[in-house]
Amino acid sequence: MWRGSKTQGGYGRFGNSVKFGTNVAHRISYIIHVGQIPPGLLVCHKCDNPPCVRPDHLFLGTAKDNNIDMFQKGRANKLKGSAHWKTSLTEKQVLEIRQKYKPRKYSSYRLGVEYGISQQTAHLIATKKTWRHVK
Repeated sequence: MWRGSKTQGGYGRFGNSVKFGTNVAHRISYIIHVGQIPPGLLVCHKCDNPPCVRPDHLFLGTAKDNNIDMFQKGRANKLKGSAHWKTSLTEKQVLEIRQKYKPRKYSSYRLGVEYGISQQTAHLIATKKTWRHVK
């Protein structure tokens, strides 16, 4: 386990390592013990323990590989919609936003003001880029 300083996510922080081009301890451990990290790849944890720097607990993967690993191990956030602790909307309000939205007539800015959310959030809801589970 990394005993030094850590990032907000709990990953070990390794000073200002210009030589390795990163300051996350598990990546430096991988470079030292296994070899270079090809561009576009992440160093993932088999053990799902952010401060772990054991080379045999680390593997290379794409962001997609890391997400698949997360879902297979049941670590994905399963709370959606109004069940999520951070939301201020209900599924009913999301449907209302989508019904009311008319570009240049009933804007996402106006919806944001009406529902107490940002214009960007209102636009993402109205265009079905978020809250996709609500039909």
